[in-house]
Amino acid sequence: MRIFALVIAALALAGACGEPRPPADGGPRKPSVRFKHGDLPAGWRRSKIDGTALAFDHAALHATITAFANCKGIEDVSLSALVQQELVGVEKRDVVTKSEAAVDGREAADWVVKGELDGVPVEMELLVTRQSGCVYDLVLVSSPATFESARADFAGFVKGFFRAIGWRSGYLAQFFGGTALLAADVFRQTFRRPFDGRELSRQCSQVGVKSLTIVLTTSTFVGMVLALQFAYGLARFGAKLYVAKLVGLGLVREMGPVLASVLVGGKVGAGITAELGSMAVTEQIDAIRALGANPVRKLVVPRVLACMLMLPLLAIYADIIGVFGGLFVCVTDVGMDPRYYFSTLISVVKIRDVLHGMVKTVFFGFFIGLIGCHNGLRTRGGTEGVGAATTATVVMVSITILVSDFFLSKLFWIF
Repeated sequence: MRIFALVIAALALAGACGEPRPPADGGPRKPSVRFKHGDLPAGWRRSKIDGTALAFDHAALHATITAFANCKGIEDVSLSALVQQELVGVEKRDVVTKSEAAVDGREAADWVVKGELDGVPVEMELLVTRQSGCVYDLVLVSSPATFESARADFAGFVKGFFRAIGWRSGYLAQFFGGTALLAADVFRQTFRRPFDGRELSRQCSQVGVKSLTIVLTTSTFVGMVLALQFAYGLARFGAKLYVAKLVGLGLVREMGPVLASVLVGGKVGAGITAELGSMAVTEQIDAIRALGANPVRKLVVPRVLACMLMLPLLAIYADIIGVFGGLFVCVTDVGMDPRYYFSTLISVVKIRDVLHGMVKTVFFGFFIGLIGCHNGLRTRGGTEGVGAATTATVVMVSITILVSDFFLSKLFWIF
């Protein structure tokens, strides 16, 4: 991957011309991209430089955007080295900024460089990232006077480019495949000796004890809101006496376990991803491998088991607190006797209902720990990558819990 295509682009802006290079076998190639009209910022038009680049230019800004793809012989080459390869041919170059970026959580190198191409002053931004065994180079070349305006368009181009090549679908495929492989590895490592009980107890404290406050607050008001809504809703039909039964069943079977899992999952999952992600970007996980230890056994297994053990206990805690929150509203607003509240609740809520919610939280805990660890271990791109991975974890955990809740509920009703 060389800068010659970009040199040709700059020369074209200056009124010069050059000879194109044919692509090497397995080397740089033109990305297979079909852009829709809305994927390109206004004023940009497609141009043909050579067979190895997808290029666009903007006459008013005197700028060119070029995209390369290389899928062979670059697996062990660092992104910074690839950026430096792109700068071959740039004279009097001055690196303004160079940073580790993140594109949808993937490692990327982002450099801004000033220099000259065949005596023509230019300013450039180079973004290099990996996807599915390929390296993608996106390069902006502009005159210094219009660089900031062209750079704003370049940011929009990057998003449209990866959307057009199916980056998101590839990301989802990697996520589901990577999570499944990690789950299998967790099962294998869980039953190997010796078992680190001390780390497991520490993670149980992180997941369980430090989540009591958020569960206490939310479950109290959820119970109160359920009682309030049922009381006023059923009053139209003269059925206020059924409030305790509905509050008990709603909390024990669904609201308690699901809300506790979503809230704790967001907090705990984000914490796990941030912790492991920081270790990943600072190469601490690579150091663990270098010392002969297994990162899955040392880091992932205790966290997944802690989530699976503590979520059912937190769900029971949420059920109890929510029931007392409903009692408060029933006594103060409905005028119900506390003894009648508890007697009707006990008559309708069975052990099976409690187990229904507890068993679901075991699965929820497994999903929370697995997703948090998976996103943490694959974090790239420095602190920005850690932030992107943490956000993705919160979203994925919430969606996974709600989707799996439906299928688990349906399964339990069948059996």
